[in-house]
Amino acid sequence: MQPSNPKQSFTQDCAFLALTKLIRNKPLSSISVTELTKKAGISRTAFYNNYNSVEDVIAKYFDKCVDSILDSSDCIRGQYIAIRQLVSEYFDFLSSNYDLLKRLDTTGNISVFTMWLKDCFHGKLSFLVKSLGFLSDYEISCCAGMFCAMTRDWLASGSDDKSRNVAEGTLFRLLYIYKQAEEKASVHYVNPRHIGKLRQYNGTGSFTLVDTGETIKVYVLIDHDEVVACSAEVTPIPGKEDILKAAANAVCSFIVGKNCVTALSLCADDVSRELSGLSKEFMYCASIASSAAKNAAIDYYNRLSLARCLIGEEESAASDYNMGI
Repeated sequence: MQPSNPKQSFTQDCAFLALTKLIRNKPLSSISVTELTKKAGISRTAFYNNYNSVEDVIAKYFDKCVDSILDSSDCIRGQYIAIRQLVSEYFDFLSSNYDLLKRLDTTGNISVFTMWLKDCFHGKLSFLVKSLGFLSDYEISCCAGMFCAMTRDWLASGSDDKSRNVAEGTLFRLLYIYKQAEEKASVHYVNPRHIGKLRQYNGTGSFTLVDTGETIKVYVLIDHDEVVACSAEVTPIPGKEDILKAAANAVCSFIVGKNCVTALSLCADDVSRELSGLSKEFMYCASIASSAAKNAAIDYYNRLSLARCLIGEEESAASDYNMGI
């Protein structure tokens, strides 16, 4: 949270500078609020108007640092440049705060930084992280973990230019490779085009998970045994909307342009592959989607059989009439 006025900014600057001096001689865990406020020349009231704890002083400082990354994000264009810029600016941030981070690391307080970074990835930086293809909470935590691990290794290596180049290049390649692998899957999360009800369809099927009520309803338009259009409606539970919607979009994308037999033979693994792999926790979403698509194909064939029966009855009645029966 950014200071709202000069007085608040001054208080935070004093608290942070005082803390950086104190941690040169003692571990962070042994520094009290009283000691910090005395060193900073501020009151306890002023301190608690800005912070919840001594550790929060460092977290708020890091918050201000990361705003420079956010300020430059508006001009980011393209995957390669976006990832390269994020990684480069992150290491600029590390370099400018090397002494502080090194002190936290050597005194066993680096968790203050790693916890802040994880919260930041899920908060302030979430839209940037999601643009890289890390979409679920688990994926974002994994991304934060990569940054944390690379930071620890870089601090241990001495932080010279050669170490930075190796660490920065490695992190960039890992993120870029992940992004390339996830590019196809990201469409289903970020820009699902098959969500909604088709205006015209000749088959529909749904599947509901009894325990949670999560439902996917698939609509298909089939012509000469080929799925020419497909869409889905989703009834999710809070917190899992993205995964279920992505699975629904993926199954529709998978069967469009293919024959109806493809929809009948679908399995959860097909949907998972379309999403570049789902964790075991979310495979049930793929199962719901594949089952709904199967039911839509079955409904089409049932309607087709009924239509043929009706046509057959009409032709039979017309034949009997012509024969004078």
